[in-house]
Amino acid sequence: MLNVTATNFGVNPSDIQIDAYNGGNFIILNGEISVDTSFEGYKSLFTLELTTEDLPFTRSLPTAVYATVEADKGNYITITKAYVKDGNTISIRPVRAYDSYGSYKLKFFCAFAAINTAAEPTFQHCDKLLLEPTVGTMTDAECYLMKNDNWMLLVLKTGAITFDETEGIIKANITTVLSDGQVFFVPIISSDNKSSDNGNLYFQGTIEDGTLTISRNGETDTSTGSSETFTKVFILLNT
Repeated sequence: MLNVTATNFGVNPSDIQIDAYNGGNFIILNGEISVDTSFEGYKSLFTLELTTEDLPFTRSLPTAVYATVEADKGNYITITKAYVKDGNTISIRPVRAYDSYGSYKLKFFCAFAAINTAAEPTFQHCDKLLLEPTVGTMTDAECYLMKNDNWMLLVLKTGAITFDETEGIIKANITTVLSDGQVFFVPIISSDNKSSDNGNLYFQGTIEDGTLTISRNGETDTSTGSSETFTKVFILLNT
């Protein structure tokens, strides 16, 4: 776990549950934090900061953290910049487009890589996984996986997806990528509304027991979910 000892935006450190893997010159984080935009002093902050116990390096390259918000017309997602500021601080840029909603969530599916680190390039095998829809439909689905003993990088994209009219979901068999009993939630991002100030609509994806399930956002969604979707996530194993 990432041991957070303080924040500057009103979140109690004891309420933060973020899994972490220390790879020496990189760290991978999985978890989420709820940001209360009504917290006194929030709007004057340039960065949201997590104070932690010693990190494995003093500064990182920028990475992307997902930010999500629930709105009347669906669930939206965007990305925001984050980096290791020093050996004890992770800095995250606030998502000002979400300030008026009262709260939003930061979702960590990302890796932080140490800055100014030399390394020998090594070939990393990438598996192409077959997605076979069993409920609903999806076209032109491609899924790529780079897997380590402790973590994996999953990249997925599809053409059009259509939810089952009765169940309101899509299910697809996916080559088993998680440990038995492990459940992982991933955002399945629609690329239909690129011009929205809120970012893109997204659907909740669940990977469990060799099945990917994509769920509608309630009655606001039509049965045809999106003409294109994608996701890119780092997933920690055995957590």
